[in-house]
Amino acid sequence: MKTLVVGWGNRIAGDDAVGMTAAETIADRLGDRKDIDVIVTSHGGFRLAERTLDFDSVVVLDAHIGQWDETADVSITRIKPRKLEPPTATRHDGSLVDAFRAFKALESERLPSEIVLISVPIDPPTEWSEEMTPAALAAADRLAGAALRELEGIPVG
Repeated sequence: MKTLVVGWGNRIAGDDAVGMTAAETIADRLGDRKDIDVIVTSHGGFRLAERTLDFDSVVVLDAHIGQWDETADVSITRIKPRKLEPPTATRHDGSLVDAFRAFKALESERLPSEIVLISVPIDPPTEWSEEMTPAALAAADRLAGAALRELEGIPVG
């Protein structure tokens, strides 16, 4: 079993780098495990979906728009790419789910059996910055913790 952990975001959009920061924390904690790859990316849905091909499971760490505080919940969504209905039309680039729908029609046997999207709320970015707020840094720690707990439940070997 091979698992991919993806930190998804945008480094120059301030708090939107929360998924990337969480993935880097996970990479540090996992060390050099051969059964889990960790990457960070700002690519769109189709490029990210293509990167997940040939992995058994994928954990995507990201942000969603909302208000973060210490009591905010981490959101977990599970997608079974092989069970998605194919799209009726394709776009140049689209959402991650749209991309998995398209890949199901083209590369079904290479799709992971499960994608786990884990996200935390952040305020919408209002300016370009490479700095994250203290609240987003705390959210990244919470996101990394949730992902590490998720990885414990994924049979890797």
